[in-house]
Amino acid sequence: MMFGAYGGFDIAKDLYRKQGQELLGYVHHDLNLIHSKVPLRSFDDFDGIKIRMPGGIVAETFAAIGARTTLLPGPEVYPALEKVTIDAADFTGAAVNFELGFWQVADYIVMGPPSTPCLHQSVDLMDISVNRRVFERMSSQTQDLMHDLVAAYSREHYAVIQKANAEAWPKYREKGVEIIHLTEDDASRFRDAAIPLWFKWANKDADAARLFKAHLDTMMDPAVALITDEDIKDYQLNV
Repeated sequence: MMFGAYGGFDIAKDLYRKQGQELLGYVHHDLNLIHSKVPLRSFDDFDGIKIRMPGGIVAETFAAIGARTTLLPGPEVYPALEKVTIDAADFTGAAVNFELGFWQVADYIVMGPPSTPCLHQSVDLMDISVNRRVFERMSSQTQDLMHDLVAAYSREHYAVIQKANAEAWPKYREKGVEIIHLTEDDASRFRDAAIPLWFKWANKDADAARLFKAHLDTMMDPAVALITDEDIKDYQLNV
């Protein structure tokens, strides 16, 4: 919705062009799960937990609620859980993580409430881009076709992943992994911790503010209704 109705895709294309790239489209992958060696049943249980997060605003949000965040590249996450050098870790979705064997090193999957299954990264987007000079040498028909093919691949990829996820969830339960859903109150408290960081990061430069404005407009759309005027009354976006 943000990429379409609120102009996020055009903003992203402009940012890519500044780097000499042409953004052909995004590939919609999946939500991210938290695999944990200890049961995290509430917002307060994250206090003092050593958790792998991808860095940036996500890591700062979890640090703001008392977690001890650490950065690890993907290949090091499983060994870190296995050796108990971390208590929990963000990683990709259910099917991918099952095939990677996360059920062997973490007895719990921690998710948000049914309304917000992932608290921190509900959409894991990849992208496909090409060198801008190469793109400009293509005919207009080929340029249009490239965009259409990426959009079609994104739809097919997402559908395949969701089917695989549906098959993976029972497998986790068979392996004895407990799936914990936090409460709506927990989700609200996470959101309260995140909102000031949204504005802090968005106000770092004009491009960040412009892109965040598209996200904010989407979240405040009545059909989405994640954020209200009351939620952000104390914050200002420097667009």
